[in-house]
Amino acid sequence: MDIKDYVFIKEECFDEETLKRLLKWIKNDVFFEEAPVTGPHGKGIISKGIRQVSQRFITNLNVPKSENSYTSVMWYNLLVHLFMSLTIDYFNKHNFVDRVLDSDMEIVILKYEKTDFYKPHSDHHKFTPRNISFTFILNDGFTGGEFNFYFNNTELKIQNKKNMCILFPSNFMFAHSIQPVTQGTRYAIVGWMP
Repeated sequence: MDIKDYVFIKEECFDEETLKRLLKWIKNDVFFEEAPVTGPHGKGIISKGIRQVSQRFITNLNVPKSENSYTSVMWYNLLVHLFMSLTIDYFNKHNFVDRVLDSDMEIVILKYEKTDFYKPHSDHHKFTPRNISFTFILNDGFTGGEFNFYFNNTELKIQNKKNMCILFPSNFMFAHSIQPVTQGTRYAIVGWMP
């Protein structure tokens, strides 16, 4: 089995109406801020040479009242359900015996505008230990912003497709990047299972 076989892609994750409502909420009610990278001692730092994108974490706890907490909690729980279901499918595909599931996930909405990008990186760090990563591409109507993996001096390019989720191990073997967006806005939701 090749390492690329551990990249799992699921298309048509939500029905059209649910996806439309999710995007409407994100575009109209979510407040974005510059996304940091993990710096020394786990502190987030802004580094526009490594990453340029806007973000907003969502959670089912401690949601600011200004962001309609009930809506945020509802979307968080629906996304956790989606990611848990995909993880079970992933475990079944690979016949994993150790099927540890954890619903206490970090979930963040990302907004990549023209020229935004994220250079090659992995999702597991000393200060952010993660086991499984999820990227849910929400829309089309943009160019660039391709999701690329880097395996043994080869690139695996994942074509952006609206309503598609990519699941993969968070470790150093699955370095990945988001290429610069050249036109339009790319919306995605990423999550990590500890």
